[in-house]
Amino acid sequence: MSAPGSGGASQRPLLALSTMWAVQPRFERDLGAFMERAAELGYEAIEINHSMDAEQIGAILGHATLPVTGVHAPAPLERDGRRGSNRDLNLASTDEEERALAVDYTRRSIDVAADAGASAVVVHLGSAGERAISAADRRRGV
Repeated sequence: MSAPGSGGASQRPLLALSTMWAVQPRFERDLGAFMERAAELGYEAIEINHSMDAEQIGAILGHATLPVTGVHAPAPLERDGRRGSNRDLNLASTDEEERALAVDYTRRSIDVAADAGASAVVVHLGSAGERAISAADRRRGV
């Protein structure tokens, strides 16, 4: 992997910790403490996960202890009035409304990544066809 402007020299990716590790009582109200602890443990960056809402992402970006290398779509976590959580939407859905909403939320993740200076967005496309489970069925636990 060559970094832009490196003249082709290989550059090691930063060791990043997912903010999923921040989803625990000691960090739930202090994401700055999560970032400081990650740095103390030797991590060089963080990845924003799909469970972070806009307020939490703002706190992470505002603290800036470590750079953000990636965003796990769909982030920020949001609720859609008709479809439930945006992370329950399927990018490969044959339901055009669900697929379009999933695309919109993924675009928001790309915007978050750009705002954070992240170079990657993790996207799971879902499933299509007869084996696919609709968002409504997933919410009901079917």
